[in-house]
Amino acid sequence: MSVPEREPQRTPLARIARVVLGMLVVPLVLFDEAVRPLFRPLLRALARLRLLQRMQSIVAGLPPYAILVVLLVPFLIAEPLKIVALYWLGTGHVKLGIGTLVGAYAGSFVFVERIYDAGREKLMQIGWFGALMTPVTRARDLFLTWLRGSPGWTLARALARAARDRARMIAGWFRRN
Repeated sequence: MSVPEREPQRTPLARIARVVLGMLVVPLVLFDEAVRPLFRPLLRALARLRLLQRMQSIVAGLPPYAILVVLLVPFLIAEPLKIVALYWLGTGHVKLGIGTLVGAYAGSFVFVERIYDAGREKLMQIGWFGALMTPVTRARDLFLTWLRGSPGWTLARALARAARDRARMIAGWFRRN
């Protein structure tokens, strides 16, 4: 008969840090899920590029903490760009600010998505990372299940389908004329 493993005792500070990190990460993951459908066609197209496929295979071959470092690189580039973009917006350079902000978000989103996808299994082997991401993933899945069952979601999907059908009809009309 085997002895069940006990969960390690956490200090009050560690418990507080876990709750605070969860409060920060959950909204980011939910936002990510909300905007993901907008980027899905781009992500699929990029996933077919040889360069990104090669990058993903390299990342998948790295040890867990190396993957974590590689995952941080897009953040270390994009986050300062977001701050610069906000500065430009605040000083009246609206087009430059918006362009930089959109580019920084899109770039970090695409690269983080690809890196995380390639290294997810190994990242989850890092104890604190897995302990943080497991409840975040559960919360995201519960929220998405609830959201997809809601009347608002059904209505939004119907409206999106109608808009897509209308856009196809208009595009077909332009091609014929």
